[in-house]
Amino acid sequence: MLFHVNGDLVPEGEATVPVRDRGFMYGDGVFETLRVYGGEPFEWRAHRERLDRGARRLGLADAVPADLRERVDETLAANDLREAYLKVAVTRGAQPGTLTPDPGVDPTVVVYVSPLGRGGVEGDPVWDGPATVQTVRQRRPADAALPADVKTHNYLPGVLARLELRRAATDEFAADEAVLRTTDGHLASGAASNLFFVDGGTLKTPTTDLPVLPGVTRSVVLGLAA
Repeated sequence: MLFHVNGDLVPEGEATVPVRDRGFMYGDGVFETLRVYGGEPFEWRAHRERLDRGARRLGLADAVPADLRERVDETLAANDLREAYLKVAVTRGAQPGTLTPDPGVDPTVVVYVSPLGRGGVEGDPVWDGPATVQTVRQRRPADAALPADVKTHNYLPGVLARLELRRAATDEFAADEAVLRTTDGHLASGAASNLFFVDGGTLKTPTTDLPVLPGVTRSVVLGLAA
């Protein structure tokens, strides 16, 4: 596989970031993950807008390169992928190992792709049957503690929720996704997904007034259901 790192296509074994990169050291960065169907990144504009919004939230307004879509297309073409998993990540870059960031930013920008195992335009369905979910003790932190409206590299609540699922699994039941609540008990989201449910014939989803990521696919589903 070839990945795009700071403007260059490099083999997977050479696709590295410095040990002082702030995304690695402090989670100081933003990212987007999306599917590629038939060579087209799904809802690219919406994902790009959220990436820009997240970068501004972290004080990285100029860190997202203007040619990011071109880098994505080059990476897909170099790997001959039309059905793919795509991730773009932008960090504050390598700086001295102190918590306070330097005002000058030389960002790290990575485009990562991998083949789409299931799903896509002509692939098999992602699920063989209905997915199963399970509530967990892990909670979604308040927006004041960790911004919920952008995808930062701080994804520890989701990681801990998935680990909790693993510990709870038995031979009889192992849930596909964890359902997290807010600190005051309201349903919020999955570990890495938005939550929808049908109540009395009405499609419902937790409000983004809660610490819920305004997912791109969530917006598409709401538009289709309107």
